[in-house]
Amino acid sequence: MSYSSEKFSFEEDAARPRSSKRVKRILFLQALIFTPLAFVMAAGVIYASLKVASGETGYIVMLTITGILFLVFTYQSLHYLRDMRTEPIVSEGEVSKKWSKGNLFFFFMPGYYIAVKGQIYTITRDQYRGLLEDDLVRISHYPHSLTVERVERYDEAKKEYVPAEPDGLGY
Repeated sequence: MSYSSEKFSFEEDAARPRSSKRVKRILFLQALIFTPLAFVMAAGVIYASLKVASGETGYIVMLTITGILFLVFTYQSLHYLRDMRTEPIVSEGEVSKKWSKGNLFFFFMPGYYIAVKGQIYTITRDQYRGLLEDDLVRISHYPHSLTVERVERYDEAKKEYVPAEPDGLGY
């Protein structure tokens, strides 16, 4: 299957507006977290730069750390801010790999991931349980942050896409 840049729409699906609002709220919250952090790190870069320029070389470590964090937080912030103005797109392909691991900030809360056509998507636990490697999937996601709105897998028996959550698979 191929990557499609067309807008994703489930006009007949009554759950779509609720899901879309939830995902837009997630995008907003992520932007709300990363944007102020980027500004704080920018202030740290400016402060450390001024100190280094005045001859205090001890601030090189601070400049390095805040510079790296500034780049990371700005990169994340821009992706979420850009996605807040766009609509989700659809990507289709086979799940080449699926895995779970602890998140960076929340060590006891695992994250669930799938790789499809070289892109890595974070999905929910229920979607993770409903997918197998080599499943053909259709993912509605935002183009910049790859925030997933909906995951469907192709059901060979029904010859159609069904929700990846176990409830949608008839378990």
